[in-house]
Amino acid sequence: MSQLNVAVIGCGSWGVNHARVYSDLPMVRLAAVSDIDAKRVQKCSRKHSANGFTDTLKVLEDPDIDAVSFCTPTCTHSHIAEKALLNDKHVLVEKPMTDTVDEAQGLIELAEDVGLNLTVGFVERFNPAVRLSKRLIDDGEIGRVIMAHAKRVTRRPDRVGDIGVIKDLGIHDIDVITHLMGEPPETVYATAGSHMHTFEDYANITL
Repeated sequence: MSQLNVAVIGCGSWGVNHARVYSDLPMVRLAAVSDIDAKRVQKCSRKHSANGFTDTLKVLEDPDIDAVSFCTPTCTHSHIAEKALLNDKHVLVEKPMTDTVDEAQGLIELAEDVGLNLTVGFVERFNPAVRLSKRLIDDGEIGRVIMAHAKRVTRRPDRVGDIGVIKDLGIHDIDVITHLMGEPPETVYATAGSHMHTFEDYANITL
């Protein structure tokens, strides 16, 4: 089986993890990395022996690239994913998928139209504890689940950039709980606010 040629867009704190993992997978070739920061590109491309670019469009238009994985600010997701799909690339986009539901739905429809894979990086679904919990629930081994609780706290205020804590952190817990329950919530109640940042930096959500 031939290797899948993958490019990573965004060489920040999370993008370098994507690059590292792809470099370790035998069925994948990390063909390129891209970032607007030339120093980041140089460091990441040298470490993994990949081609480096500061122009993302060049990567997206490269016919030898089969798939792109991008870890860029949320406000760029819809545009980059659309360009990638229109250039015949499979897409793995970090969460949150897009800024709005309409943008996300548009990408889903586009991916279906062009026959390509579009995936969101909900890595917690593959956490061994979550996978075991899912199996036990689906097999009925722990009975009927009536409540699930999650609490997520970070001491890194710099995480709150172009989105708030709900889309940045809470989205994992929302996805995991919905995944475990096997169906979307019927009602949602939430409170949120901002103590130190432009976007919300604390929230309480009941599904």
